[in-house]
This record gives sequence, C-alpha cells and structure tokens, in this order.
Amino acid sequence: MWRNLLLDYLTMAFDGGQLTAALSRQELTKLFAEHRDRWWSGKVDYFNSKGAFLRYISRYLRRPPLAEYRLLPGENQEIRFLTKDKKQGRTVITTGTPREFITRLAEQVPDRYLHGVRYFGLLAPQSIGKSYEVFLALLGQRRPLRPRRIRWAASIQQTFRRDPLLDSDGRRMYWARRIAPAKREPT
Repeated sequence: MWRNLLLDYLTMAFDGGQLTAALSRQELTKLFAEHRDRWWSGKVDYFNSKGAFLRYISRYLRRPPLAEYRLLPGENQEIRFLTKDKKQGRTVITTGTPREFITRLAEQVPDRYLHGVRYFGLLAPQSIGKSYEVFLALLGQRRPLRPRRIRWAASIQQTFRRDPLLDSDGRRMYWARRIAPAKREPT
C-alpha cells in the first residue's frame, strides 16, 4: 500500500512540476508501473528514548561522516558547511538550520550492523587473494614483503623506553625453565 502511495505521490509531483526527470512522461509512467509489482523492503526503527538514540548515534562519533574542515562559522542559529555539487562539479557552501543539518548528518549514519565499504573492486577482501598479483603486475610493482614481527620485549622497550628484561637490581633476566604449579593436598 505504501509503495503505491509513494509512486502516486511521485507521479503527482511530476505532473505538478515539482519533480523533474530526464525521462519523458511515458517513460516515467512505464518505470513506475514496473516498480509497482517489485518487492520493496522498508524498515523503520523507532527509539524508546532520547538516550537510546544518543547511544545509537554516538557509536559513529569516532568516524563522523563530515570532516571538521567542512564546517564554517555561521551566524544567527544557522550552520554553514561545504558540500560537493556534482552537477556543477565544484564545492559549494550550504546553509541551514541546526535541525536541517542534523537531518542531513543522520542520513549519513549507516543502519545498525551495516558498516561503510572500505575497499571494493580489485582491492576488496574477497578478491584481493585472487587478483592482487595481477593488479600489482599491471602497475609494474611486486607484492611487498611482510614486515618481520617485533618481539614483545623490543616492542615494550620501543614504546615505554625501558627494558622489560631487567630486574629490580638492573640484572638481565633470562629463561631458565618452567616450574609446574605445586599440587595441593585435598583437605
């Protein structure tokens, strides 16, 4: 029912001049007719409280979808930020209210259990084992050697600037043997 209402709304918006498309009226009607029979999956999540919503959205504060340099100073309760206009092929300044800004920002947060795609195509995790050698050969490169593993003592010394193998008297400790734990007699 909601699918048909949405398609009817889009048709009325197109007829009323509120929606523009590169397709003609007949092509658009045909496209909408094809989508009336297609199965759509629509899911709406509701939060019981503001706290639940804040917990949900705060998971993404480590990697916000908007870089800080894109935020510009604004005046009188307006927020200004840089966006990419793909039609003009340049960066433009977008201005809006805090509510509009939060709405736009919330659209960029992926749904629960969905994560952003980091690599795709030739460098996707599933295809890297199959095509990585070919990819590097096309670039005229060879697979880099895997770096040697740093031993635990060297890692601690490099990070904390102290040798973990020196005892409290300054003598070097070494591996002698393992002593099994003493067995207790049942009481």
